Amino acid sequence: MKIECVMKNIFICVLALAIPALLILNTLQAQKYARLEESVQAIEKKQYEIIEENKRLVASISKLSSPDRIEMIATETLNMEKAKPEDIIRVEVKGKKNGN
Repeated sequence: MKIECVMKNIFICVLALAIPALLILNTLQAQKYARLEESVQAIEKKQYEIIEENKRLVASISKLSSPDRIEMIATETLNMEKAKPEDIIRVEVKGKKNGN
């Protein structure tokens, strides 16, 4: 009978200690989750900024590589002229391939 009473007391003590321990673990887990959530939000914000910057860069590339702009720079800044068809010389090289 005494062993049963001791076992019952041990069980009650373990149960009494387990409840605060589980509450502490729950709090630690919640803090970890909050830190991870902050990290995810920071990464998503950075990703959004990078995507927006990429969109601006693609728009700039499109604008800078437009044929009209290149032609304007060639004619106005570099004083270039379009070649007349009769001034164009085509060269074709025929030879052995792969050193044969």
